[in-house]
Amino acid sequence: MDKILALETVSYNLIEDGPDAPTKIGFIAQQVKKIIPDAVSEAQGYTCEIMETFDFTVVDVEITKEKDPHHILTVDTNILENGQSYRLVYGGYQRDYVANVEDGITTFKTNNKWEFDEPKKIKVIGKTVDDFMRVRHEDIYNLHHSSIQQLHKNNVALKEEVASLRKMVE
Repeated sequence: MDKILALETVSYNLIEDGPDAPTKIGFIAQQVKKIIPDAVSEAQGYTCEIMETFDFTVVDVEITKEKDPHHILTVDTNILENGQSYRLVYGGYQRDYVANVEDGITTFKTNNKWEFDEPKKIKVIGKTVDDFMRVRHEDIYNLHHSSIQQLHKNNVALKEEVASLRKMVE
């Protein structure tokens, strides 16, 4: 019960959902980890510090040393870091690719599964990180359920005690 009471909820809006998205209520994983370490996992994810849409050009590349042909996406921007992995969104695809920045030109090497239509705009929604923390909500729900059961038992015991005291007074 003490762990449940120590958890603070926060209201937030996901940047990638846009300005009109409904407000959500949840937990900050770093805070949960201090209270219930097993309820937090770390995995690859992305930060939302960059939310930009860029025009791009595509070059189909087939290199005989590589088994799969691929695309090179060229983006006209100088705000991305060389060697940094970014989450790119195009159409129904959302994947992580490493930026190659040379002479103010940023390129991404992608696989050939992408089909490009007009307009050729790609959204960069953040840097890829390997230590992104996620709350495993099922662990929190289980703890909540256990706490509710304990509260119910306490409530039953208190009702029995009150009934016993009433009989003594009568």
